[in-house]
Amino acid sequence: MANIMFSNHPDEPSEYEKKLIRYWAACILSEGSKIVIFTIIFYCWNKLPEFGMALLFLFLFRSCTGGLHCKSYFSCLCLSFFILLSGILLGGAIFLPKYLILILIAVLGICSYGLTPILSVNRPPATPAIIKHARKRTLIVSILLFVLLWIFSGSRYWNIGFWLFVINTIQLFTAYMIRRWRHVSVNQDVNLVS
Repeated sequence: MANIMFSNHPDEPSEYEKKLIRYWAACILSEGSKIVIFTIIFYCWNKLPEFGMALLFLFLFRSCTGGLHCKSYFSCLCLSFFILLSGILLGGAIFLPKYLILILIAVLGICSYGLTPILSVNRPPATPAIIKHARKRTLIVSILLFVLLWIFSGSRYWNIGFWLFVINTIQLFTAYMIRRWRHVSVNQDVNLVS
C-alpha cells in the first residue's frame, strides 16, 4: 500500500506528503465533529433530509473550490452552520424561474472556475497540477448542476443545491477579495479573523 501512496518514496513519505497526511487527519477529525453537531441540531428541527442534501452539495462544491477558512474551530463551526442553514432556508423558500437559475449557474460556474482554488493556509500550497485539477472539477460540477437543475428544477432538494452553489460562489469571491486585499499568494487563503 505504501508503494501505491508514495510511489516516489517507497520507504518513507516526503515532507510534503507528511504535511498533507497531517492536514487531512486534522480535517477529518474537525469536520467529523461538526457533522455530528449539525446532525443533532437539524434532527431536532426535523430538517435532517434537507441537511443531508445541503451537506452533500456543500462538500461537493467546497472540495473543488476551497474558500473561506476560519482561524478557530468555533468560528468555523458557526460559519459552516450559517452557510448550511442559509442554503436550507433559501432552498425551501425562494424558487426562481428556471431560465434565471440556469443563467445564474452558468455565470457563477464561470466565476467559480476563475477563482478556484482558494486553499487554507494550513494546507501545503497548490501546485499548477492541483490548480488545473481543481478548476477542471469545478467546471464538471458546474455543468452537471446546470444539467440536473434543467431537468429537476422546482424540487426543494435541488433548489437547496442551487442556493448553496450561489452561497459557495459568494464565499469564494469573498475569500478571493480578502486574499487580494492582504496580498496573499494565489494558491492560499487568508483565514478570517476570529
